[in-house]
Amino acid sequence: MSTKNMKTMLLLAACSLSCSKSSNSRGQVEKVLPSGTDEAVDADGIDTTGGDPVPDATAPVTPNEMCTMSSSPEMFSNPGTPREIPVPFTFQFMEGPVWLENSQALLVSAWNFSDPTYGKGPPTTILKFENNAWSIWSDKGIFGSNGLAVDRDNKVIAALHDRQELAQISADGTRASLGGSYLGENFNSPNDLTVRSDGTIYFTDPNYQRDGRPGRGSVTGVYALTPERVVVPVDLNLKQPNGIALSPDETVLYAGGGDGKIFRYLIETDGNTKPDGILATPGFNVDGMAVDCAGNVYAAIPREQAVYVYAPTGVLLSKITGFGYNTTNVALGGRDKNIMFVTTAGHVFEMQLGTPISPTGSR
Repeated sequence: MSTKNMKTMLLLAACSLSCSKSSNSRGQVEKVLPSGTDEAVDADGIDTTGGDPVPDATAPVTPNEMCTMSSSPEMFSNPGTPREIPVPFTFQFMEGPVWLENSQALLVSAWNFSDPTYGKGPPTTILKFENNAWSIWSDKGIFGSNGLAVDRDNKVIAALHDRQELAQISADGTRASLGGSYLGENFNSPNDLTVRSDGTIYFTDPNYQRDGRPGRGSVTGVYALTPERVVVPVDLNLKQPNGIALSPDETVLYAGGGDGKIFRYLIETDGNTKPDGILATPGFNVDGMAVDCAGNVYAAIPREQAVYVYAPTGVLLSKITGFGYNTTNVALGGRDKNIMFVTTAGHVFEMQLGTPISPTGSR
């Protein structure tokens, strides 16, 4: 084993020691060494086989150290079992999770497709999970939200199907529209979004909740909304685009959709985007996504009731299962910045990962 690989393994072992909770609630990553590998380390932590000094496996691993580690399947070799966070309300669908770093809370969009007031997209209740308790952040029908995000000013930005727009929303029910049309046509039903540090909002616009209203019809695509409130098309040829996320350095945009692929787009220094091929082909509809600080892409795959994790190179690192329901979206965060939150059809799960995740939560 190379010194680099051994260091990676030991750092992972250290993370499982310093970051994990009890195994019956959240997962942990154990140290894994290839078969046939001998470890010869003396009491001072020195490799007596003649190699370089071995890192102290008991030292805490900081988020920044984890972020510098390369992506490999070993990092996800023992992801554990998802733990359901019981919701004291009954909903058929959960979506749009976002971690609020400033208040250490999770927001989730929730609705019932069978609601009798359905007609402009389902009326949404936005739930808040804070200090291990759920509360209602905004009552049913105030917003028809799907994807939620946080901008550079810690304001909540929502993809809204009720008015076919993007808007800044508040718990008191106020909204400030940011944009709702392109070339004089309403958007269909904005679905998911991610916010760049310069204020640019990238979002997907399928037609799932258009409900016969005027819109862009069969034209489903990915757009950018600039800080100047100018709508710029990124890709108008995607079939039912859904999940969307940015790379840590904000130079790559990922978008997944109904054709079972995750597409890459390069973001140039002037803010323009250009296609950059396909990151991965899960083969099934790709719903919400998140990206950790190492650049790994977490994609909810509803049909598989799973979250697929891809390295920035497109290598499949893990298929995380055990949710038991169609997965809809993913958010990264938590008080210790080491939790993956997953929404499903009517349920919310959390899972501690001994892997590098975003030190600032997902956007």
